[in-house]
Amino acid sequence: MGTPLPKTLEDANAKSPGILHPFRIFRRLSTEHSGAGELAAAVWVGIFLGALPIAPFGIATIVYVSHRLHLNKLAGVAASNVCALPFVPLACVEAGHFIRHGRFLLAFDRHVLLDEIHLRLWEWLLGALIIGPILGLAGALLTYIVVRSLRANRLPDTPPDGN
Repeated sequence: MGTPLPKTLEDANAKSPGILHPFRIFRRLSTEHSGAGELAAAVWVGIFLGALPIAPFGIATIVYVSHRLHLNKLAGVAASNVCALPFVPLACVEAGHFIRHGRFLLAFDRHVLLDEIHLRLWEWLLGALIIGPILGLAGALLTYIVVRSLRANRLPDTPPDGN
């Protein structure tokens, strides 16, 4: 039917750390779904979603998508910081403006940024659909290569000495 309820408080704490144990939670989150491919996929999701113009809901969206895809949530949220203001959003706006008008947006004054914000948000979305996957692919490839090389160079665990 389902999993039985734990018989004691120690059984419940052993299965899932509560908010009273933040280091256990962090250790558990950082080691879940931590294969090289899974980490690379989490980085791609984090960078792609971080490039989208959903700033107030970005972290919640990344955590939700990572949870649904069984990816590492911390890696996804950490990778989304690559898309912090102002560089990636401005690159997305430039790419979106180029897609719409065939030329780059050269003027960044009050009128262009504030009075025409509805146009800039649309261009940010269009540009993010191009820049996000490309930047995410670069981040995912870099993550995959680094994780594989670090794990290949790690010394194998030596068995405990039986003497």
